[in-house]
Amino acid sequence: MTRRLTAVLAALLLAVGALVAPAHADETVIFRSAGGNVTDKATGDARVGVAVVAPGGVTAVSVKLRMEGQSEPYGRAELKLTSGSATDGSWVTAGTVRLPRGRTLLDAEAVTASGDRVGRDGVGFVDHTPVVLSGSDGTPGELFDGPLKPRLVVRTALPVARVEARYHRAGESAPAFTVDAFTETSRLRFQDHHEITLEATRPVDPPTGDYWLGFTVWNDAGDRYERRVSFTGAPSVRKREKAEFADLKVTPSTTDVEAPETEFTGRLVTAADRAPLRGLEIDVNGATITTGPDGGFRTRIVTTNALQPTASFAGNGRYGRARGVLPAPFQRQATEVSAAFSPTPTTVGQRVKITGTLKRRARGGAWVPLAGRKIVARGVTTGTETAATTAGNGTYTITVVAGRDRRWDVEAPYQDGDYAYARRMLPASGPLPLKYVTAFEKPDFGHARVNRTGGITVSAHLTYRTESGASGPVVNAPVRLQFSADGKTWKDVGDRATTYVDGSFMINAPVAGTGYWRFRYAGDATRTTAQSPARRIVAKYRTELLGADRSLNKRKLTISGRLQRHVNGPKPAAKGAKVTLYFRAEGSTKWKAVATTTTDSRGRFSRTVTASKDGDWRSGFAETASYWGCYGRVMYVDIR
Repeated sequence: MTRRLTAVLAALLLAVGALVAPAHADETVIFRSAGGNVTDKATGDARVGVAVVAPGGVTAVSVKLRMEGQSEPYGRAELKLTSGSATDGSWVTAGTVRLPRGRTLLDAEAVTASGDRVGRDGVGFVDHTPVVLSGSDGTPGELFDGPLKPRLVVRTALPVARVEARYHRAGESAPAFTVDAFTETSRLRFQDHHEITLEATRPVDPPTGDYWLGFTVWNDAGDRYERRVSFTGAPSVRKREKAEFADLKVTPSTTDVEAPETEFTGRLVTAADRAPLRGLEIDVNGATITTGPDGGFRTRIVTTNALQPTASFAGNGRYGRARGVLPAPFQRQATEVSAAFSPTPTTVGQRVKITGTLKRRARGGAWVPLAGRKIVARGVTTGTETAATTAGNGTYTITVVAGRDRRWDVEAPYQDGDYAYARRMLPASGPLPLKYVTAFEKPDFGHARVNRTGGITVSAHLTYRTESGASGPVVNAPVRLQFSADGKTWKDVGDRATTYVDGSFMINAPVAGTGYWRFRYAGDATRTTAQSPARRIVAKYRTELLGADRSLNKRKLTISGRLQRHVNGPKPAAKGAKVTLYFRAEGSTKWKAVATTTTDSRGRFSRTVTASKDGDWRSGFAETASYWGCYGRVMYVDIR
């Protein structure tokens, strides 16, 4: 705080330097400026200082304090160098000195480095005035037609003891009336003063005329501040006879968008005896009209939703201002909006349409379509708005996406005030019970042809669709593998699988025969059921041709072997199973069927053929409805 005050005082010393008469060039000490800062306007405590320039330097500076108009000082203060140097610096009191009210002059004295004393009287001054400023009476400068309570705003550091307000007619020195009873209504506290609002204790009702204000304020120390009356400005108070509007009426009394026009009538009269005020200009909703012999007016106005029929009189030298207002006759037409889903959404991310019709109730009471109006569907959860404009028949269509929003506020908002607000909640019963759509991705059923007595290992990923259309994994969900021989009747096979954190799963199951396979998820309270596309897999018993052998005698080749089938383990083929012998000539890539034979009861077979060329021989069993085909080993025969 001390540093800030010192800085302020130093700046003040520089600023007032131009007010001090310049020293002669041969002087060894120059008192460049002097002044002070009143830190407490209630007590007069202040800090004072002097700016001193001396080429040889000074060792001490002091000031004598004396009232303006007095020759003898009432006090003395030693100063301390606070900034600069001994040759060019600012010297300020270390503490504060107490100043009496009024102007204190500063007489400065400096001691040079050689011990000489150099002084100058009146190098600066400090003012201490407890009453800082008084404000206006706070009464509007407009016309008024009733009692008033004068108001004054006073800024002061000491308590207000008395206030007197004097109201003068033009050019008259004696007041027409005086107000001296005031009550404090508010107070603002600042660092060094208070701002006090004073209001007349009792209302004053002066005669008609113009009045100018003068006032005097006293504080409890006896100081006074007076503002003399001045007739150069506008009057402070302009009292007029009271005028008013009577018999205001609109015909018809209500209007709407179909019939917005009405007739507005009324009269301007005196408030005292309701005498007509004829030939005066008034304003009626922006139009200037002159009152008739009975003080009346008549005009047609086109109403809107908020327009109030209003008549205004600006006042003149005799009558005060008047204003008459009727409630707005315009009535918004009632509206209603219907809303329905097409279709009703059941899953998250589903795009559906909200359709409906906006209608208004005409003057005759019938509900008719309302075209060209904005309809807004606002998601209750997200606040997302989607809008449409009604067609010529009042219908509208809005597309929304179900998800976080499971309920919509459908409304026809206020636009121009012609129609009332309409609203419909959809669905009316509450939020939709939506589910996430699930699906099987990357299904892998293995080979399309498998051995009937073996098993299969299958896998896939179970996912769900988000509101944006992206997919996410369904975690820890039960999944079943199903089989159907005809693609119509399904049954669960294998063990139930549970999805991993990425939605994947794997199932092992035995193969019972040819048929269709698929995955199925039963769903839950928040997710839909899911079935993968069916995959047809052919399953037959495996067969083998074993012990194939050959013997050649004079180009007579005998090939023999045994056909085995795997049905609950290896077993001989049944009697009569057909076996074909194949030959591939040396250098060729094609096999040719040469002869056939059948198996005996132990699955054995043997057949003799003529070998005319060198080449490869083998036996083969063709695929049947229940068994996979197979080939025996390849045997090379050289006929030489």
